[in-house]
Amino acid sequence: MFFSAAASAQDAPDPRVHLQNASAAFREKSYAQAVQSATEAITLGFETAVVYNIRSAALSHLGDFDGALADADRAVSLSPQSATGYGNRAAARAGKNPPAPEVLADLKRAAELNAAYQARYAAAGGTPAATAAVATAAPKPAPARPRSLPFDSKYLV
Repeated sequence: MFFSAAASAQDAPDPRVHLQNASAAFREKSYAQAVQSATEAITLGFETAVVYNIRSAALSHLGDFDGALADADRAVSLSPQSATGYGNRAAARAGKNPPAPEVLADLKRAAELNAAYQARYAAAGGTPAATAAVATAAPKPAPARPRSLPFDSKYLV
């Protein structure tokens, strides 16, 4: 379900409506629509960690890990005490080829801020040896189509 951005022609567009649309589109797995709606909210000046997190997660699902990383970085800068930004940043970094070595550091920070991320951090290794393995992992061939995320995406937004 999507909402109208303006009740009448004389009303200014409400960026919160675009945020609601982005969230609804993400839940429906309409990731391109989520990106578009989040971008509209940002264009209208609604720059919050929530809108950047939604767009970051949607971009990860679409395989645009550079864009997802930029949005996750912005979300972390706007809300450094929110685990979601760190989780999205870990997902974007994990999707890059090769995965960035900071993936475990981001998952660790997310786990420190929110217990929901602790299992993901533990599954990723959570040890210096695992961090080194991620940093030295051989490049993987680029996927022919957008791939699924390397962990449960329900924690991304």
